[in-house]
Amino acid sequence: MVLDTNGFNFEPEINEPEHITITVSNIVSSCVRDFVTIGTLVGRQDTGGAGDHMNEINKSFVIRDQLANISENLDFTEEECKKY
Repeated sequence: MVLDTNGFNFEPEINEPEHITITVSNIVSSCVRDFVTIGTLVGRQDTGGAGDHMNEINKSFVIRDQLANISENLDFTEEECKKY
């Protein structure tokens, strides 16, 4: 956050303007996407290494709940930052 003569400027931007690719939202989304991708990299032990864990990740209510929380928190943060 940078104090400007006209108010606050966020570096990186909070939301996703069309001309900016590095935003807080994009950074967080990238981290989450990378974490979920790990499920495709770890082989299943119960099938002798064939397949991955994406089915469990996609069906897990805990993971889905946390992904929703992250999304809600990003939206809330963006709305709160717009006030300044």
